[in-house]
Amino acid sequence: MKRVIAVLVGVVALALTAAFAARACEKPLPTAFCVGGKTVTPTGRDAYTLNDAVLHNDGVVYVKTWTQTVDDSTVTHTVYRSHGSEDGGWTAVSVSVGACPVAAPPPNEAFLCYSSSQSNPGVWSMNDAAALMKQGYWSPYAVPGNVDGGTNVGSYHLVCNLASGQSASDSTLGGAGETYGAGEKQDVQNVPGHYPVAGS
Repeated sequence: MKRVIAVLVGVVALALTAAFAARACEKPLPTAFCVGGKTVTPTGRDAYTLNDAVLHNDGVVYVKTWTQTVDDSTVTHTVYRSHGSEDGGWTAVSVSVGACPVAAPPPNEAFLCYSSSQSNPGVWSMNDAAALMKQGYWSPYAVPGNVDGGTNVGSYHLVCNLASGQSASDSTLGGAGETYGAGEKQDVQNVPGHYPVAGS
């Protein structure tokens, strides 16, 4: 009987040792992730889910977000899923380890147009561009996609005149290739270095 107890104690001790050793060998989870272009610092289950999406789902995570009113305050809830589909309100977004890269500062030059027959814009310093805009020069339009030999900024190219059927949308392209939505639309008529994005 004593021998059996001794064997059981030994087995338990070996199991605990193995468990602690495995835990010690685990790499700590990253403290930050770039999810859909926004830096997230998750804890607990969310950290494991995002890390799993990076390692085992080709850097794609499924996100569901909803808002709830609590005591006259709006609370936003976000849930992550490392595998699945976009059904049921889930949206697939990219995820990578580490904070999102910070956009480069706007350049000290701006593109402007001065003629209705002009295709590609010219370039001036910010100070000169501001003065020229007061004389009637205008910011070119940003059209999605790059073109060979064109004035490419980020994933867009700039043109002085839009094609038939096109018009300016509610979005704006910044000089470093960043985009602004309708709620943060820049003053493209008076501030150089920002370009209205073309829509259909």
